[in-house]
This record gives sequence, C-alpha cells and structure tokens, in this order.
Amino acid sequence: MKKIFSFSDTTGRVEFFFVSLAYYLIFIYIILFATDNSNHLNWVAPPFLIPLIPMVLAIICRRLNDIGKSRYLTFVVLIPFVNLIFLLYLVFAPGKPKSNTK
Repeated sequence: MKKIFSFSDTTGRVEFFFVSLAYYLIFIYIILFATDNSNHLNWVAPPFLIPLIPMVLAIICRRLNDIGKSRYLTFVVLIPFVNLIFLLYLVFAPGKPKSNTK
C-alpha cells in the first residue's frame, strides 16, 4: 500500500476511485453520526475530519501526477459543482504510459 500522505507518487484510476470512495464514505459517516438532534456538529467531529483533508488532497495530487497534469489543479476541488466534474475527470482520464527503463 502506498503512503497515504505522499503527494509525489502516482495512482491509477481504480485505486483513485476506491480510495476516494472510502474517504468520502468516512466523511459522510462522521458528519451523520457526529451531529446531535439540532443538526450541529459535535466537538467530536473535527478531530476526525482534519486528517481526511491532507489524505484527499494527496490522492488527488497522486492521480494528477499519473495523468501528467500540474498538481496546482488540486485547488479546483474548492470550487462547488466544478469539483464534481473534476473528480469524474480524474476517475476516467487515462494515465500516462509507464516506461520500462531500468
């Protein structure tokens, strides 16, 4: 398994999809079960959500490295609705061919 905080490695389409899916399911689980009856986040949620931010940014950077794009495109995930299209692009974009040099 690759380092989850590595920004410089590469990630394929399938790995990106399943790891991203796992991160977002964890995020939804924390949000749903860390709210009280008044729909406000408990004090328990932020410590569990904070580590997800660099992990999600790292997987996006690794995927951008794999398709040969700039890592600065990671900031696109901060734009509402555009981020959904961008993440779908990352799931379906083919990676660069790997060279067999040793």
